[in-house]
Amino acid sequence: MAHTKLAQPQLIPQNHHWLEKFENRFTDFWGWSLAALSVYLFWVNSPLALIFEDTRYALFESADLLALVLSLAVGVVMTIRAEAKRRRSENVGASRYYLQTAVRYLLVYIFLVYGFAKVFGQQFYSAASTLDTAVGELSGLQLTWRFFGYSYAYTLFVAAAQIISAMLLMFRRTTTLGAVILLPVITNIVIINFTHHIPVKLYSSFYLIMVNFLLFLDFRRLKALFWDNRTFAQPTIQLPPTSKWRRVIKTLIITAFFMATIGENYYANKSDASGIEPTMKGVWEVTEYRVNELPVSDSQAAVWQRVYFDFAFRIAIKTENPKPKYYFSTFDIANRTIRLEEMQSKAVFVEGTYELSTADRMILNLTQGEDRIRVTLHKIS
Repeated sequence: MAHTKLAQPQLIPQNHHWLEKFENRFTDFWGWSLAALSVYLFWVNSPLALIFEDTRYALFESADLLALVLSLAVGVVMTIRAEAKRRRSENVGASRYYLQTAVRYLLVYIFLVYGFAKVFGQQFYSAASTLDTAVGELSGLQLTWRFFGYSYAYTLFVAAAQIISAMLLMFRRTTTLGAVILLPVITNIVIINFTHHIPVKLYSSFYLIMVNFLLFLDFRRLKALFWDNRTFAQPTIQLPPTSKWRRVIKTLIITAFFMATIGENYYANKSDASGIEPTMKGVWEVTEYRVNELPVSDSQAAVWQRVYFDFAFRIAIKTENPKPKYYFSTFDIANRTIRLEEMQSKAVFVEGTYELSTADRMILNLTQGEDRIRVTLHKIS
């Protein structure tokens, strides 16, 4: 009986000069571009950005595009500088280390945000107005969130994948493992965003590119393992010297990330229920609709049929149209006043007072331009 000799692992020689030159330039360009872009992405995803959100978009309409162009410009300039350093035989290993650090720490923060958002119910939730809408009338976002949010156990599974991947990216030794786990997660997110017409397509694409960049830094070793079935001698890269202060700073940053992401999502979860009286939350049927003291038939297009008090900052109103319309809402519980604004223009839609005579009966006395509107509501769920 013939015996088959198993192939023995072999050492892969160093790359050819042209391939190494391409790898260096590619790494420098995308590394610096993504590191510069990380600064912008960290800002727009931080809680502080909410304070200046209106100002940010007022400065330039296409902020994301401008940030991308500037980041690519930084990549070109810094690649030229790195190439000049190599001609002078200067070491660039330290700068590459910091580029990787900037990218992976941005991904750490982002996926802690999205991971804990799922844990605290800030993602994959379906409002009462969505549940009361025919499936054929749902948007891609509503349909996707309803499907993924059907099981909280599944939501936690996705959250765990994101949080564990983020934790692995915190350490250089486990960066590649974290990126490998994160790759199918973010790829799936990007595909769903594009196919189901969900916002933040651009941001999710950036994150996918960043994950692939981290894997590219370990490409030769991954190729040797998964494709060539051989061992690979990782070239020695001169890293900046370790110090206790760097460990202290790293610990503080990681602690701040956890506190910010958990705190932000916990606060958002609590604030959804605040600013509105507990008995108001739910679905209300319109039993009477009067304009200038005259009853109006519910067959008319503008007549309200149902009102959905989903959140303190947003309510939905259903007329004869199959899809409810959403409005920004502002409540003053002390004076029992309510103000609704259009979602796009933020123009005042109606404003006035509300009366809660019983737990399941409410009367809205509103003004809309020159008209006075009185809406009597009965709570059904």
